[in-house]
Amino acid sequence: MQLKTPMLAAGLLAVALSAPVVAQDTSEAPAADKFEFKLDLKKGDKFAFRQSMDMNQDMDMAGMQIATVMSMTSDYAYEVTEVADTGDMTIKITFGRIKGSFENPMMGALEFDSEGETEETGNPMIDMMGSMFTANAGQELSLVMNQDGDVVSVDGVDEMVDRLLENNPMAAMGGQLDPENMKEQMKDNFEGQLGQIPADPVAVGE
Repeated sequence: MQLKTPMLAAGLLAVALSAPVVAQDTSEAPAADKFEFKLDLKKGDKFAFRQSMDMNQDMDMAGMQIATVMSMTSDYAYEVTEVADTGDMTIKITFGRIKGSFENPMMGALEFDSEGETEETGNPMIDMMGSMFTANAGQELSLVMNQDGDVVSVDGVDEMVDRLLENNPMAAMGGQLDPENMKEQMKDNFEGQLGQIPADPVAVGE
């Protein structure tokens, strides 16, 4: 599975020198100077994000190779609603348009789009999957993120799970949509969207 996550917002990371700035006769920074990266968002800041996923999965069923191919693009709108004295940021995330395609030789092919009509295939199982893929469109989550880019908490996951189950009751089997597991998945997903922030100050060239 390949994830492509281009950040559409500029100026998200603020860079601060961890050592005093000293006037120099050369434009080259002293080797000892290191930079610390932190998230520096303000209340009211808004930015957009688009995540693309391409998946190719092969399964061996009684000696027969079954290939599943899927692609999906999801849009998100971020809005900073609060910034605590500690620097922790409360961010409202709204799921926007979700579209993509799914193909499996045993189930058939499907194209889905939350902003368009998804044509029914005549196969109840794959049609139900199409509804589940687009169920999160319009859903809102609220997360708290610290300045290191770590997600501290996520609210709204229970409502998301309820919405997914309405569109695909079979997903409840095996605990696939356990709210606690979903919260951890959401934390990993949104931390990954922002990319990895160095834990320690780094010098130019490191």
